[in-house]
Amino acid sequence: MTLRDGAETVITQCLDVTEDEKVLVLNDGNDQELIDALLEVLDESGANHELLEYGEPENHGEEPPER
Repeated sequence: MTLRDGAETVITQCLDVTEDEKVLVLNDGNDQELIDALLEVLDESGANHELLEYGEPENHGEEPPER
């Protein structure tokens, strides 16, 4: 299974994202290839989506910064 295949499974089956939904993808700088695959699938799905990038947190599990 490729990252693209996995991203498609996440978006279409696990999350069941539809065209009328808004999706926020958070990226802390890790796994850029996975983020790219998710965004590619979201582009193709027609769902409204946004990417928010921020620096890697100092502590595991730390919440992303406020916008």
